[in-house]
Amino acid sequence: MTIMSVLQLYGSPIILGFPQFLVALVITVIATATPQDDFAIVRENVLKIMLWPTPDQLPATLAQAAANLSILDLNTCQWPDLNYTTRGPENWDPVLHMFRISTMTAALTVPGGMTNDTALSSAIHCALEVWLEQDWQNPNWWWNYIQDPLIATGIMLMLGVERMSPAEIGAIIAMSYRADWWIKDWGGGANLVWELQIQLYRGLATSNYSAERLNAIFRQRILCLTCREMEMQNIRRPGIAVRCREQL
Repeated sequence: MTIMSVLQLYGSPIILGFPQFLVALVITVIATATPQDDFAIVRENVLKIMLWPTPDQLPATLAQAAANLSILDLNTCQWPDLNYTTRGPENWDPVLHMFRISTMTAALTVPGGMTNDTALSSAIHCALEVWLEQDWQNPNWWWNYIQDPLIATGIMLMLGVERMSPAEIGAIIAMSYRADWWIKDWGGGANLVWELQIQLYRGLATSNYSAERLNAIFRQRILCLTCREMEMQNIRRPGIAVRCREQL
C-alpha cells in the first residue's frame, strides 16, 4: 500500500487529524514492510509527510532558508534579531533559533532543494552546535521536554547521522530522552503523541530497532485513544474501525 493509498483510504492529515493520520501511516508501513526495508520505507515516508515541505511549499521554504542564512552572524552562529535572554513561558525567542535551523535543514535535504549548498550546510552545523552547547532552557517545562527535542530529532532525521558529528548525535539523543513517555506522559493527549513522535524520529535517524517497539505502542495506546475520539466525533473511517476493534 502506498502513501497515496493511505490518503485515499483515511483522508489527508488535515481532514483526519494529525494523530489519526500518524497512526494510519505507521500501521500501513508495519503491515507492508519487511525486516530488510522497513526502516527505509518508514524513514522516507516520515520525511515526506512530516518534515519536508510539499512541492507547493518548497519555493517558500527555500526562500526562508536563504533569508535565515543571510542574516545569521557567522562569528557567533546566532541571529542578531533574536533575544536569547527571554524566558517567557509562551513567547520564547531562543526556540526560533531551532525553528530556523529546521527550515534550513529541510531546504538542504529535500529533493529539489539546496542539496549542494555548502554555505547552508556549514551554517546549519554551526547554529546547531551553538544550540546544543548553550542548551537554553525555559521555565515552562513544555519547551524543554517536548518542543526542543521534537525539533532537534527532526533535524537529525533530515540531516542523517552520516552527516553529523558524534557530539551532535549524542547531544540530540540525550535531549530526546527528556520526552520519557515510559516514565511520565506529561498529561497524555497531544503531549504523549509528541513524545512518541520524538522517539520515532530518534529511532529512525539512528536505525535503532527500539523504534519497532514504538510502533507497537502506537498501535496499543494511541490507536485506542484515536478510536474513542473518532467515536465521540461520530467519524466513520472503515479502515481504522477494523483496526480499532482489533486493538480494543
